[in-house]
Amino acid sequence: MDALALRQRMHWFVLFCVNLPIPVFLIWKFRTGEITRMNAVISAAICVVFFNAAVLYGVQRGNQGRGRMSPKFILIAALFALAGFSATALTVSHIAHHSSYLDLAMSDTPLDSIQPQQKRLVVELIRQTAANSRENDKLLAEAQKHPLDPQVYSTESFSSIDVMDRTVARLTELVAADAEYYGKPQTAKQHFREPMAIVDPEYLKSWDKVQAPRENFEAATEELQKEWLESVKALYGYASQHYGELHIKDGKVQFSNPATAVAFNDQMDRSKGLHDKLLSAVQRGVEAHRQASEKFVTP
Repeated sequence: MDALALRQRMHWFVLFCVNLPIPVFLIWKFRTGEITRMNAVISAAICVVFFNAAVLYGVQRGNQGRGRMSPKFILIAALFALAGFSATALTVSHIAHHSSYLDLAMSDTPLDSIQPQQKRLVVELIRQTAANSRENDKLLAEAQKHPLDPQVYSTESFSSIDVMDRTVARLTELVAADAEYYGKPQTAKQHFREPMAIVDPEYLKSWDKVQAPRENFEAATEELQKEWLESVKALYGYASQHYGELHIKDGKVQFSNPATAVAFNDQMDRSKGLHDKLLSAVQRGVEAHRQASEKFVTP
């Protein structure tokens, strides 16, 4: 093998050695919970560009007096960079994000044996959050066993004053249970923030920054749910007040007084609009929850 071919193979070997550790290192960092998915992807993009550019620069410097760099070698460097980035991005999007905090929280290790205090506070919050989530799952299961019957807005729900009162009362119970669940995580977070502000204020500042979008979203959703419930109460209250004018025909709620019918339909449209907004907010909240959970202990 001549010296030129040997040198070219050596350059390709350098490219391989430079690009292989990038995805391996970043995937391992993500897997152990030291970096987030977004950090892994951004770091991969920066590393493959920087390190491959450095190799190309070094090869070009070494080729001075021997002619220009081979276009084939530049293409191979670009392919290595693309492969390293793609391997990182695809892998971190399909593997679980682990954390030593989470592993500790899921263990039977007593809180008073966990040191330092910063770690103990985070583990305690994770455990309390998990307990609240399990309790909420039980409430949801119970609610599914005893759903609203008849459903809100259905014609049957306006069949009598008693049915209207029972529909609103049952819905109020469900919303109150949800509000109670919402309050428990807020209490747990407050108990976490107060000592953490003393133990490690910088960590708390970073944690609050990561959690803020989710908490703001949850607070807005809670207010929207209250507004929707009030609109339902107003709708059924109005129907009860004008029950003497109400009759059901062809599967529709109608009123003998046209002005009453217009006012009722306006309230119905507004209440249904709030309900649609609430459903959309809940769906978006699932993604907000996922993102915040991923960064829970790695702000």
